[in-house]
Amino acid sequence: MPVKFPAGKNPSDILCAQLKKEHGNTFVLKGSELMEVERIPLGVLPFDLATGGGIPRSRMTIFNGPPGSTKSLNLLRAMCTVQAMGQRAVLIQTEHVFDRAWGKRVGLDLDKLIVIQPDNGEQAADAAESFLYASDVGIVGIDSVAMMTPNNTIESDMAKANVGGNAQLMTKMLNKTTVALSRQSRTGHFPALVCINQIRHRIGQHYGNPEKMPGGFLTEFATTLWVRFYGKDKIVKAINAQLPTYKEVSGIIKKYRVPIVHKTFTYDMSILEHAVIYGNDQVDMPVGAVDDSPFAMHCLKALGMIVKDKAGYFVTGFEDRVFKTLDAIKHAYRTEPVFQSDVSHMLAVHMLNNGGAVALVEPTEEQAKELAAEAA
Repeated sequence: MPVKFPAGKNPSDILCAQLKKEHGNTFVLKGSELMEVERIPLGVLPFDLATGGGIPRSRMTIFNGPPGSTKSLNLLRAMCTVQAMGQRAVLIQTEHVFDRAWGKRVGLDLDKLIVIQPDNGEQAADAAESFLYASDVGIVGIDSVAMMTPNNTIESDMAKANVGGNAQLMTKMLNKTTVALSRQSRTGHFPALVCINQIRHRIGQHYGNPEKMPGGFLTEFATTLWVRFYGKDKIVKAINAQLPTYKEVSGIIKKYRVPIVHKTFTYDMSILEHAVIYGNDQVDMPVGAVDDSPFAMHCLKALGMIVKDKAGYFVTGFEDRVFKTLDAIKHAYRTEPVFQSDVSHMLAVHMLNNGGAVALVEPTEEQAKELAAEAA
């Protein structure tokens, strides 16, 4: 039925005022009144620059990839950042593999970490929705949604098939958590939801990319940031000849509905606690620590921020400090936390403000194959 509006007034303004009266002032907003999407940085320069600042708040993020690709480790790094900001982190572990000693090594404050151990997928989904409404919680992580098994599957006989049970459960959870994130953003609370997922392959597909995720296709539609991780073990014989010391981590941003700078990134992450000697200095490398000095040097060179004169080299913004060689700049970046933090911040501000003025890295062989499969 047509609605009659008073003459001399904009009909849309009348409708907006009416909707605000019925549903609240934040129900209807002008585009200019929407808040910028805040980010949770991982403290890993390649990842944070590629994603435009880190994990977006008030949104859902998916980390997926094969076993050992540092999906869980990166989630724990994000939780460390949230705890440093004074908020609490919630870990819903459906795989039941989290170890307190491991979390402490990564740097988590275990007293500010809430660990949920559900018996079935329904309990995990209810916990995720409930904690998103908690005003002191900054991040809710589910590790992993592929293991969110419906209760009727657990209680039923092994021979009975439950086709699509996980997908139906995921659909309900994503619908409810999306509403929770939206409602909380209107109150000024901006938690992040991070879901770790596994990979599967479609049987019989001969063209294109056969890779998919458990949980149905809604996970791909509902997410704001989808990062596909790869991990490759690296052995440093000088440290340990048998155990891997680093993970060579690379990733592809497969979907984004927030501004990003680059679709691929690569870095090395420590998975074995050890010490590294740089000249006369020793740097402790705990589990989860990242050596991104090669990447930082690449960016500084590509952006022309390393200048040479008769006295030596200096970095733009740090003209009062002269370095004799390029290795001296890398050495300072690795061993001096304050210098590392200042350089990282300077690069982030410059590149994010300029929409990415340099190609971060060339895609690895795995990344190139993935991108080619997507294009096909």
